[in-house]
Amino acid sequence: MLRWMSIFFACIAVEVLAAVPSLDVGGSYAVDISPFESHPKLASEYQKLHEKFSKQPLSLAEHRRRMDIISELLTENPKWIDGYWLLATDTFFMSAELAFFKKFEEAKNLLNEGLQATGTCLEIDKKQFLCSFFEAALIAKKASIDGIFSSLSQGKKVHDLWEDVIKAKKNIVFQSNVSLLGSAHYGLGLFYRLVPDFFLIDWFWGIRGNLDKSIEHHRLALRYDPENPCANLMLAVSLLCKANGDLASVEFQEAQHLLKKAEDSPAIDLAQQVCTQDVPNIRKHPDRTCGYTQAKYHEKKSEDELRRSEGSTIHNP
Repeated sequence: MLRWMSIFFACIAVEVLAAVPSLDVGGSYAVDISPFESHPKLASEYQKLHEKFSKQPLSLAEHRRRMDIISELLTENPKWIDGYWLLATDTFFMSAELAFFKKFEEAKNLLNEGLQATGTCLEIDKKQFLCSFFEAALIAKKASIDGIFSSLSQGKKVHDLWEDVIKAKKNIVFQSNVSLLGSAHYGLGLFYRLVPDFFLIDWFWGIRGNLDKSIEHHRLALRYDPENPCANLMLAVSLLCKANGDLASVEFQEAQHLLKKAEDSPAIDLAQQVCTQDVPNIRKHPDRTCGYTQAKYHEKKSEDELRRSEGSTIHNP
């Protein structure tokens, strides 16, 4: 336990603990807040930004300010593990906003910035599960922009990192409706829908899509974060993909209920706003759900098209 030099620093400790994700049931992870000890003004500023972020989206400038605060502390404390994944958190949310406005190159530059942070973290401690989680999330976010076919070589790494997070059984609450384990299951739900269900993909990259697994993981994500509009939307999307246009199917009917819930759920950040705003488009084009991501639609490809993809290493067996 941290020992504070004065009552003043004890107060700062309370503020900073509130400013970072809190521990949820089932874990024993303690966030290291010691770098804030000698910077009470930065701690107070970070706390105010965090309180705002728990209720409404931050601007790009506000996210960047959070990054600047953490970067300043990391300069003085380069072994501060928690600083690296906190830095990565803001790059993820900023890239989501930039992708929403079709600023894809800027988004990818930010994602690379976040990946540099998680990479440094994992060089210090290769078993740091929060850095592993965000590394996978950032890689997956890049894939949502570039398309899964340009990112297949990273697919197994993303899958295994999220699986490791789930196996660790430690849950952190990031926001009121976003948890670590919910997010890991959510990510795997996306993974199993977007990765093609082709034997060739399994042969060359050791991964393969599976709609049933996608639905299973999204159901688990929804159990952890039932009020998250994205958790509701993405389960609906996987169900619609499985329904394959059958309006009378159980999957299609359940998806309609989930879309309504996603539409009515309060969005507390831009990524969640994108989910609620995309509901009408999903209703209008249920046939395009198999390739849907928050960034853009990605069309499905046949095995022959996959073999002919530019730069593909796949050949007829």
